[in-house]
Amino acid sequence: MTAVVTHTAFTGPTYRTLFPDWSRPRPLSFFFLEELLEARAASTFPTGAEEPDEDVNIYLADLLTRAALRSDPGDAAFGSIPQWCPPAKALGRRARAHWYLRQGEHRLLYLGLFARGEARRRRARLWGMTEEETNRRDLVCGRACYEAAAALLEHGDAPDGLALTCARIARHFQRYVEVLTALGTGRWDLGARLSDRQLATLMQVGDPAPDTDAPREPDDGPGAMDAFLDTLGRYRRRPGAGLRRELLIRARRAGVDPGFMDAQAG
Repeated sequence: MTAVVTHTAFTGPTYRTLFPDWSRPRPLSFFFLEELLEARAASTFPTGAEEPDEDVNIYLADLLTRAALRSDPGDAAFGSIPQWCPPAKALGRRARAHWYLRQGEHRLLYLGLFARGEARRRRARLWGMTEEETNRRDLVCGRACYEAAAALLEHGDAPDGLALTCARIARHFQRYVEVLTALGTGRWDLGARLSDRQLATLMQVGDPAPDTDAPREPDDGPGAMDAFLDTLGRYRRRPGAGLRRELLIRARRAGVDPGFMDAQAG
């Protein structure tokens, strides 16, 4: 496979996976690659659905890693400016390609994760446009930036590996936006909101209704704490409404502040 990632892929901060056989620290980009592959498998555009695109997975994992390590949104131009105000030709072919690439990357990330074209605007909907019109214009601009980057990177009989990846993203730009949306909403709960019912449940005061099926345990002493810890372990493995009620009852009996359930709900 042609190497396509020219940035700082698979470097930087590390993290530990949840799997015992993968307990050694791994690059932060490994985390993003795992999350991306899980999101793609659960999305309507899994890997290889239209054409072989494993290179895009590596590229997107690197893009997410670089975005996570930045403290600012980059030098993205507002709206459709990249289409109407191209970089000066004096910059050279590759420099112009990477300028378009940065514009495309910014729009790909922000459309996918935050449902807006770039970070400079105060509202997702542009003035005088509907949300659908704004989204369509942002998608066109992002795709055009990747097309321009691919065209500028293609040179001679041996195309640049990054050019092939950019061309592939341009062909399926909206689908890759959908993949990042699946990642942001399905894996990371970006933009999640509590329903009125969920909010009322979290704010309810007093003990929950007793669970008649729950085995009776001592109201105090080490037996109550052991029962609470056992129930907590079962709840973490398979959370459910009935087990949550039992857990709250056992927490009260063991003298544990029921407020700990806020963290469990998160």
